[in-house]
Amino acid sequence: RRQGGRRKRFTFHGTLIRECPRHATMMISLYPEGSSVVLDGELILSPLTPACPPRLNHSWSMDLIQQSQFLVDEIAVPADDGRLIAEGIRNGTARAVSDGSYKDDYGTAAGCIAASEDDQDLLYLVNSVPGLAADQNSYRSSELAGVLGILHTLEALCRFHQVTEGTITIALDGQEALRQASLSSMVSPLQSGQSSFDLLQPIRILCNQLPCSITWKWVEGHQAEKGRRLDWWANQNRLVDLLAKTFWNSCQRNSIPNTPRPLHREHYFVTWDQVKLSKFHHQNMYSQLYGERTRQYWKEKTKFSTEHIEVIMWPEAYQALSRLPFGLQRFWLKFATGFIGTSQKLYTRGFQDHARCPRCGEDGEDNVHVLRCSETATLWKTHHLSLQSELRRLHTAPELARAILSSLDAWRLNTSPPIPSTNLWGEHDAVLLQHTLGWHNFAFGRWHTQWALAQSNYLKSQGSKLSPRRWTSALIKKLYLTAWDFWDHRNKVLHAPGGPRAQAEARQLDQAVQAEYVLGPPPGLSSLDHHLFHTPLPDLLSMNISYKRRWLQSACASRDLARVPRLPASHATLRRQQHLMQRWLRQSNPPQPNPP
Repeated sequence: RRQGGRRKRFTFHGTLIRECPRHATMMISLYPEGSSVVLDGELILSPLTPACPPRLNHSWSMDLIQQSQFLVDEIAVPADDGRLIAEGIRNGTARAVSDGSYKDDYGTAAGCIAASEDDQDLLYLVNSVPGLAADQNSYRSSELAGVLGILHTLEALCRFHQVTEGTITIALDGQEALRQASLSSMVSPLQSGQSSFDLLQPIRILCNQLPCSITWKWVEGHQAEKGRRLDWWANQNRLVDLLAKTFWNSCQRNSIPNTPRPLHREHYFVTWDQVKLSKFHHQNMYSQLYGERTRQYWKEKTKFSTEHIEVIMWPEAYQALSRLPFGLQRFWLKFATGFIGTSQKLYTRGFQDHARCPRCGEDGEDNVHVLRCSETATLWKTHHLSLQSELRRLHTAPELARAILSSLDAWRLNTSPPIPSTNLWGEHDAVLLQHTLGWHNFAFGRWHTQWALAQSNYLKSQGSKLSPRRWTSALIKKLYLTAWDFWDHRNKVLHAPGGPRAQAEARQLDQAVQAEYVLGPPPGLSSLDHHLFHTPLPDLLSMNISYKRRWLQSACASRDLARVPRLPASHATLRRQQHLMQRWLRQSNPPQPNPP
């Protein structure tokens, strides 16, 4: 802890020194205290470099260290070789605490095991958390890796000391990790795609197979920073947290790798390119298997350039899409890929005989024309003002906002966007780099990373902590909603009572009515249907669409009925049927008719 006064002084277990030793670089805790900021940390100054030196005379602990399948990198075993801990397990007083440290995509964990609350000679262990950089997180490092290291140690200790029954309580400060580790696979089966599947699998297996039962306890972390009195659990949590941070520094100094590896009691796992995965990455596996084929398909299908695909802000576009309602998400996927039901697409599929735009009548309406249609100038102006307001709300650099608005306006008019004369924040570079991607991509939310970089430069100059990623995602979402409004406007025009589709259906209906009326009443038409042809044709065509549809259905049905031959029935046959029915009604048991 930094002491008062002008000279730098640090406290290490009560010993004051004027300068921090070079080898004592370490992670610390930082928290406010009144008007000051407290940097808090502890370090044991010892000639031993390892934070948790192994005692090489213990054969059972040596196996844990030397075999990579065990998640124990260094271990300090009590002087009695763990006999007191084994006795504590049998008596149900044994206890353990786990915690960890995570920073810069690298994690370490630590744990301690005690025979009881009064035990003064504890077992300590540390490990580096295996896994790819993308798999590392505080949930994995700070909690689960330490728990698995403790369980691996307990299995070896119980086997060495022949423990056949007992109980031990394991405490950690992560509630989600505690819940996942304590669940039974019968109650909540593990999913191969869930986070840290490779650690949870052996944890649950060991909890089920260890000779001792496991009880779980949550302990609140960082209680010392909050000025609270520490009980045994909180104090040990603080110590193993410190141990994990110290080991993290040691791993960084010595460049210790944390490459993925198979773990003890991990029954099955997935590898890709000879690299073990922490879980079944559905999206990553799909990208590896079909990524190149998919890119080539879209390049040929929609002329989408894949040369600069890596510089598009895909995560921001996905975040914007995920914030839309589910129905709009489905719309956008169809709209952006060109599979939406435009006139061109319906004509290609054979659902209509033309590809004209229902608003302007131009031939070849596709998804781009939906946004560029000349009949939507007023609607575009409204959305231009709305986007301008959104840019102000998001604290966009003025130069960058002008570049975005002018570029969209130019794209809609199918002209080249103006190049900004300034490059104060990077707006000039953003426009030039977006030009290499294409402005269709820009209008459809596929932005170059330079846009976010330019906004980040502006926010830093303003001392703002706003996220450029959220800024980009919010603007892309605004473009998605703009596309929906244009599509909705197009469909309202198309399906309006006086719209193009209604007019086309009315013309087809008039032609069908006229053709049926010209044929006249068919021979054999029922006298009940002669009234259909009494109304003059001009009067019939002046009726509303609903009346003409009913007339056409009735006329066609009466014409079909007139074509059906009718078999005349003799008077004698009818009399015999009447007598048979009368006898059947009089008798309780109706007679069976004679065969013909």
